[in-house]
Amino acid sequence: MLAILASGTRTEKAAIRYTVAHYYLAFSIIQMLLLATIMRHYDMLIANSSTAAISALVYLLVGNRIFIRASNNFYNSALTMFIAIYGVAILLTL
Repeated sequence: MLAILASGTRTEKAAIRYTVAHYYLAFSIIQMLLLATIMRHYDMLIANSSTAAISALVYLLVGNRIFIRASNNFYNSALTMFIAIYGVAILLTL
């Protein structure tokens, strides 16, 4: 839903990525705070920190290069296709 909102309100790929990234950052910070403070799952956060580091590394080495090389037109088409496939997948699981 966030990607749909971002692509519906923005047209430049950098603005779409900025919007999605900042909202997901806010979501993840809230979730980690809740896990750490209310549910006391410090061990879960520490155990999964390597996954976060690997994800960041893959993005920096691969994802960012693809993003830079993609045109606005291609990016919008790929995002639309991803949203359509995701929507069909959700409908099929209902």
